Amino acid sequence: MTEVPVLDARAAADPRAGRRAGLGAVAPDAWDRLVGPGRGPFRHAFLAACEPVALDGFALEPLVVRAPDGPGDGAGPGDGEAPVAAHAPAYLYDLDLGLFARGLGARLISLLRRLRPRALRRRVLEVGCPVALGDPFSVARGADEAAAVGALVDLAGDAARRGAADLVVVRDLEPDGGAAAKALASRGFEAVPLPPSFVLDLDGGFDSFEGYLAALRSDYRRRARLRLERAAGLAVERLAGPGFGPIAGELARLWRCVYERADEYRREVLPEAFFRGIARLPAAGVLVLRRPDRSIAAFALLLDDRPWLRFLYSGCEAEAARREGAYFRLLYEIVRTGIEGGYRRVELGITTAEPKLDLGARPVPLEAWIRHRSPFSQALIGRALRSVLAPRPVAPRRAFRTEGP
Repeated sequence: MTEVPVLDARAAADPRAGRRAGLGAVAPDAWDRLVGPGRGPFRHAFLAACEPVALDGFALEPLVVRAPDGPGDGAGPGDGEAPVAAHAPAYLYDLDLGLFARGLGARLISLLRRLRPRALRRRVLEVGCPVALGDPFSVARGADEAAAVGALVDLAGDAARRGAADLVVVRDLEPDGGAAAKALASRGFEAVPLPPSFVLDLDGGFDSFEGYLAALRSDYRRRARLRLERAAGLAVERLAGPGFGPIAGELARLWRCVYERADEYRREVLPEAFFRGIARLPAAGVLVLRRPDRSIAAFALLLDDRPWLRFLYSGCEAEAARREGAYFRLLYEIVRTGIEGGYRRVELGITTAEPKLDLGARPVPLEAWIRHRSPFSQALIGRALRSVLAPRPVAPRRAFRTEGP
C-alpha cells in the first residue's frame, strides 16, 4: 500500500464511515494492513466475529480516514479508492448506568425502574473493541498521526450525533497516550482512570513451565503447587479454531455462569453465535478443563496475537471454581500455554486481580477518555465514573526470586 501523509484528515474521511456500512466499508486487506503485531482484536475478521455480541442497541460504526489525493490500493470496496490512512472500530449501544451501582444505590435504581424502565440508560458511541482491550487507533506508517487520530475523533463525534448518542468514549489508552491523548484533550475529552489490565511478561526466558515455577519465590511456588494439586483430576485439552465450534453452546452456558455472579465487571453478553463466530478464526482457541466423564469444568477463550497471548473470557460453574479449583488451574494452564507457545507476554484482562498477581503478573494502568455534548453533564459523569471506576490501589508483587527482597 502506498504510504501517503494525511494532509487534510477530516476532508479525507470516508464518507460512508459511521453510516451503518459496517466493516464492509473497507476490504479486509486494506483494513488489516494498518494493524500491527499484538493488536489482533482490531483485525477485520475478529471485529466481524464480534457482531453477535449482545449489547442493547449494539451497532458497529467503523471510522475510516483515507489519504487525500492518494492512488488507489486496489483493496477497497471500489476500484481506485485512496488508500486507508487510519481507522478505528467504534460501536453504538445503550449503556446501563445501573450496572455500576452497588448496595443501596442498586436497590434505588430497581425501584425507580418500576416507574421508568429506561431510567439511567444512555446512548453511547464507544471507540474500541467491544470484547477486548487495547488502543483502538491504527495509523499508516508515514501518516501524520496527530491529524489522523484527530480526524477519527471528529468522525466519532459525527457518528454519535447521527446515532443520537450524547456521550463519546475512547477506551483503553495508557496514561502516556501520546498523539491520541493530545488529539482528545484538544477536542474537549477528559481522561477517566479504568481498572488496570494484568500482564505477565515471559521475556525472562522460562524454558518450561517447571522453570517458571522454580523462578517463583517459595510462597508463590507453594501456592501454585497446592492449586495445581487440588485440580489434578481435571484433564487439559487445547482446541484451536475451528475445532471448538461444536461446543459453542456449552461455552456460552458456562460463560453465562460467570456473568451472573460477576461483581467487578458485567456488560456485554456473549451468545452462542459469538463463540461460533470466534471459532472460525484460526488465531482463536480454547483451553478446556475436562472431568473424567468428559464434561467441561472450565474453559478459557484465548487469542494467538503474537507476540502476545490474550486471555479473553472464561467460563465455569460456581461449584467447579469452589470445589474443584478449576479457575485457578485454568490461570496456571494459560501461563503454561504461553511459555510452551513461545509468547513474549500473556495479557490476562482486568478482573480477579489477586490470583493474577500471584502468577507474577503486573498491573498496567488504563484510561478512558469521555466527552458529553453538555459540559455540565460531562463534569457530572466524569465525577461519577472516577468514583465508581476508580481502580483500587494495586501494587505489583515480587513474585519472582530475581525481583529483589
